[in-house]
Amino acid sequence: MTIRNLQNVILSLTATIFLALVFFKAYHASFTHDESLTYNIYVGKTYWEIISMVDPSANNHILNTLLMKVSEYLFGNREWALRLPNVLGFLVFSIYTIRIFISSKRSWVGLLVISTLFFQPFLNEMFAVGRGYGISYAMILAGVFHLNTYLDQSDKYGQTKALIFFLLATLASLNLIYLFVSVIMYINVLAFLSAKNGMSYFKTLLKINKNTFWVSTLLLIVLYEPFRLLIAEGQLYFGGSEGFLTDTISSIAHVMLYEHYYFSHVIEFVYVMLGLGLGFIIWALFTLKKTRDFKEMVRTPLFSVAFIFMAIVAGSIANNWLFDTLFMLRRTAFFLYVLFIIMLFFAVDELSSNTHLKSRLILYSLLVFSLSAAHFVLCYDSSKYLEWGGDASIKPMLTELEHQAKSEGSTVKINLGVSWFFEPSINYYRKAYGYHTWLNKVTRDPFNANQEYFFVIEEHKKDLPETETTLIQSYPKANTLLLKNTRN
Repeated sequence: MTIRNLQNVILSLTATIFLALVFFKAYHASFTHDESLTYNIYVGKTYWEIISMVDPSANNHILNTLLMKVSEYLFGNREWALRLPNVLGFLVFSIYTIRIFISSKRSWVGLLVISTLFFQPFLNEMFAVGRGYGISYAMILAGVFHLNTYLDQSDKYGQTKALIFFLLATLASLNLIYLFVSVIMYINVLAFLSAKNGMSYFKTLLKINKNTFWVSTLLLIVLYEPFRLLIAEGQLYFGGSEGFLTDTISSIAHVMLYEHYYFSHVIEFVYVMLGLGLGFIIWALFTLKKTRDFKEMVRTPLFSVAFIFMAIVAGSIANNWLFDTLFMLRRTAFFLYVLFIIMLFFAVDELSSNTHLKSRLILYSLLVFSLSAAHFVLCYDSSKYLEWGGDASIKPMLTELEHQAKSEGSTVKINLGVSWFFEPSINYYRKAYGYHTWLNKVTRDPFNANQEYFFVIEEHKKDLPETETTLIQSYPKANTLLLKNTRN
């Protein structure tokens, strides 16, 4: 077996193992608050109502919601079926990760760096939940790959394919409009550099923008009304106002750690590792500047992703200054991590032939890979999501509550008081699993003494009415309690 074949086998086996882990989590974990809201509000609507954002809510990730509707039609109303589009998104993500690696110099340090995408626990679980984020990551990698085939002129349809994938990424997660605009900007930089002067520039501009025009027009037609409604209804509220570094970069670092703080200065350690990676990226860009003509350098994979990345950052900061928009946070910002790792991969791949840097690259790549692998092993949990930790106990709680209902033998439906966060998920399960036969619909109303059971986050226990309760079950992982009202 050749070295190249061995590398392909290693990367393919890694992707297959993680695909199995993603599917297992999608099958096993409780349906979350945000997934349930999407299902309860949108999946039952028509395709056009989903696209046009009837009942405007940022919870409607348009492409994901459409695919959830299709998947339910094909496979029924079960968690794994509604999450299947994202699981298949991971398959697309894996295929394009491998294709990006194969199209590179195929260095071992590059293999180590690009493999860390699979070992990032938060990134991994975004493919196991029915939101738009996982799908958007897959579309980003597909777009980057096809953009590179356009740049090296190996595929005359590369630009069209790239634009379509970036369009789909934006439909999966609307905040990626920053990404789409940045790609258009980069393509026009290429047009400017390709033209000589005068009318030649405008002809080149029109020729290169032939595809960008119709794809951008399509995106504008589809997203104008949703954005207008979301802004009018004040639905674009998830974000920070302190600053790009404080909000976006800091939240990405915390999410990277999956909130596992191994030692007191672990956040600073993450910043150092990211800073070292940034240093290699800058070094690689300077190497390109020395070894290649500027026009040739601009068409390299590293420069293209670096330009797009910096344009997104600049756009986010400028929008905050000009329009007081919020900075991206956590799951809405994490696509920047994906772009950063791809950018770092292109950088170390470019520098892999540099004998003076070889030992440092190997050390850094091994450290990043080994820490990422160990971190994933410590963090992976098939029943819990970082962003929706409290929902981890919903399925076992409902199983226990059903047992309680059957053991009491009552023909009267149970009234369950819940912390407001659990309302959408429990109502989803009432419909999907037939629990409506013994459980009344839950609401976000305050707790009251007429409710026979309470399902609460521990900190909400103080909000219960003045009544005697017995603990039925506690769920430490989710920090929740199932209590029985003994006065009823």
